[in-house]
Amino acid sequence: MENKTRETKRINIVLSNENHSWFKQRAAEMGVSMSGLMAMALDSYKTQQIMANQIPDMLEAMEKFQLLQQLNFQETED
Repeated sequence: MENKTRETKRINIVLSNENHSWFKQRAAEMGVSMSGLMAMALDSYKTQQIMANQIPDMLEAMEKFQLLQQLNFQETED
């Protein structure tokens, strides 16, 4: 099995005291580092943004599919 390592970059961010406390507490509850929790949160946010950007295309595809279903239903009634 091939061992693939992910390239990573280190960044520094400034957090409010409230966010710092929340991340610190949540990381302790989950048994992960604050940095790890923040990386997971950013991955989740990225996925949400990608999906949100695809919603208009998905809605359009659903509308086309529903139209095709209606046309097929009308053809079978004739």
